[in-house]
Amino acid sequence: MKHYAWKNRIQDTSSTTGTGTLTLDGSPAAGFNGFDEFTDGDEVMYAIEDGNNREEGIGTIGNLTTELSRDTIISSTNGG
Repeated sequence: MKHYAWKNRIQDTSSTTGTGTLTLDGSPAAGFNGFDEFTDGDEVMYAIEDGNNREEGIGTIGNLTTELSRDTIISSTNGG
């Protein structure tokens, strides 16, 4: 059974580039919670923004909540 996690006001940064798994910096923005609100294996909906570039998808939290795999890309500004 899959476990989908829903949390409000989660925002973190990542210096990861490219299309692979994101390494989360563990630095939530002021007024936000970090990804440590989740548990490894939780599947989450995410949005990534970098300037005018955007991607939405479903990913899995891993490596003691420091990584987010990008399992399913729902939409992106580069066409997927």
